Amino acid sequence: MRKPIFFTLLLVVLAACASNDQSQLSSTSEPSSTTDFDVAILQANEPIIYGDTRTDFHYRIEMRNQTASPVTLKRINLVSLGAATFRLRDTDRTFKQTIAPGTSEIVDFWAPAVIEDLSSSNHMPVTLRIRATVKGANGKDRTEEFVRTVESKYSVPLQQ
Repeated sequence: MRKPIFFTLLLVVLAACASNDQSQLSSTSEPSSTTDFDVAILQANEPIIYGDTRTDFHYRIEMRNQTASPVTLKRINLVSLGAATFRLRDTDRTFKQTIAPGTSEIVDFWAPAVIEDLSSSNHMPVTLRIRATVKGANGKDRTEEFVRTVESKYSVPLQQ
């Protein structure tokens, strides 16, 4: 009786290991401008907000190259969309990160933000627009747009 259970568990573990196409990071996918690339984003810090409502958020952005040629990630533009507990300023960062075909690379991205409401929950989803500019093997730049929803995290100490 134990053998069927063991083999069933073994198959489940092997299936999970075999699905390594999944992103190392996690975010909710929204529409993208292409199927040649995919993006996942994760907030990597939890800033503590004291009196000043300005802070910096640290994101880890994973870009997957689903084309047959290597590309170089040149620039990422990040901004929050819609209403949220904070507003992420429209921010550009430059990179020189080569991404081989069928692989992904993770880059760090710091972005300034303004906390809009200190009284509301500090673990709310926020929708981000990511514009990535890559240089293809043909030497030409192309910009693709992605929309992702991530959980925002920041701490507001109790006021005395």
